[in-house]
Amino acid sequence: MSEGIHKKRIARSVVLIVLLVVIGVSAAYMSSIWQGIGEKKQGTDEKKETSLKIKGYVVVEAYRFDAAKGDYVQFYHYESSNTLTNIGKDWIEQQISGTPSATQIAKYIALSTDATAPAATWTVLVASDPTKEINSGGLTRAAGTYASTGVGAWTVSYQFTAGATHTSVQLTGLHWDGTSRSDNNLFAANTFTAVTLYNGDKLTVTWTMSVA
Repeated sequence: MSEGIHKKRIARSVVLIVLLVVIGVSAAYMSSIWQGIGEKKQGTDEKKETSLKIKGYVVVEAYRFDAAKGDYVQFYHYESSNTLTNIGKDWIEQQISGTPSATQIAKYIALSTDATAPAATWTVLVASDPTKEINSGGLTRAAGTYASTGVGAWTVSYQFTAGATHTSVQLTGLHWDGTSRSDNNLFAANTFTAVTLYNGDKLTVTWTMSVA
């Protein structure tokens, strides 16, 4: 074999070896990138799986007795999402992982004629004037009935019967204390289109909550 042919073969072998090394390094680099992406995606998915949100809305319905039918007839319906207060969030924290209280149950429903839109910073039903919470005429704060409606879903409902005329009832709150006009126990609040109730009218307030 001539010396020239031998040198060419050596050169080709060297080039092939270098090429294989480059391919191997590139493959390892790309593998590490894809692994990093996969780990990042997995971490994102895990974060989504462990997120916790409390959702809720309020349904308000009013009924009036119809003598001709001999029964109560619905004349008002309203529903919308509620405002979860900051102390309500802290209450959830304590009940789940802090110092839970067996006597503090978020089931007490209150009403008001105040038109102020609730804010997350509220600690009482009407922050500017707690005395605006109705505490007479059949609409005093009352303990609602709890019912499970599925996995992580439930309702708290109560039907008030007006014992007097109440003009423009339009605000409701859900509390973990049954004492009328008491502070630092407002879980959530919501306004609704004003409705006037007369003696004997019934008002049903249903808080619907879920954990997602």
